[in-house]
Amino acid sequence: MEAAINEAWERIRSLPDVGVIGLGSGRTIIPFIHGIANYPEFHTCTFIPTSFQASELLDQLRLRRGDLNAHLRVDVTVDGCDAYIIKDNIENNVTLIKGGGGCMLQEKMVAQVSDTFIIIASREKARKTTDGLAIPVEVHPFAVGACIEKIKQHSGVKGVTVRQGTGKVGPVISDSGNVIIDILTTEGKPVDLNELNEFLLSISGVLETGLFIGMRPCLLTF
Repeated sequence: MEAAINEAWERIRSLPDVGVIGLGSGRTIIPFIHGIANYPEFHTCTFIPTSFQASELLDQLRLRRGDLNAHLRVDVTVDGCDAYIIKDNIENNVTLIKGGGGCMLQEKMVAQVSDTFIIIASREKARKTTDGLAIPVEVHPFAVGACIEKIKQHSGVKGVTVRQGTGKVGPVISDSGNVIIDILTTEGKPVDLNELNEFLLSISGVLETGLFIGMRPCLLTF
C-alpha cells in the first residue's frame, strides 16, 4: 500500500496549481493523510474530508479543512474502494463499489466535482463478474422498510439486509444520519449495474448508492 500512496502523492505533485484536495474514508485514507509529512508543499492546501474519521485526523495534524459550500470545485480527490470492475480492459473505465465505511453520499458529492479522482485499492478487490456483489445503499431512516421491499423486486437482487453496528444495538448510521443497507446481487447471470443504479436512485427514500459509475478514476493498485 505504501508504494501506491506515494504514487498518489507524486501524481498530485504533477498536477498544476493544486489548492483543494478531497479525501475519502476508510483504511487507505489514514496512511495517505499521514503521508503529507513528506510533501510540505501541500501543507497550505485546503482539504475536503468526507468522513468524521478524516476530519478528526486533519484537525490532529492541524491541516486546513473546508467543504463544498466554500469550494465548488476540487482539484483532486483521493479515496479507496471495496471492490472494482474494469470494463473492456480499459484502465480508467472502472465501476467502483464503495460505502463499506458508510460515507458514500459525501464521497460521491466530492468525487463528482473533482478534476482528478484517484483510487488506491488492493488488486484483491478486483472483480470479473457481478456475481454476489455486495452494494451498500444509503437510505433515509423514515423509509427503510419501504425501500427494502421495493429493492427486493429487482430481478438482479438476491438479498437485502440492514447493516448492523458493532459496539451498539441497532443499524449502522452514516455520517449524514442515514441508515446503511446492503444488497447482494444474484449469481449466474450478469447484472446491469447502470440499470440497477438507476433503479435504486428512482426509489423515494434512497439517497445514494455505493456504485460509482462513469467517474473515470485513476486506479492505483497494490
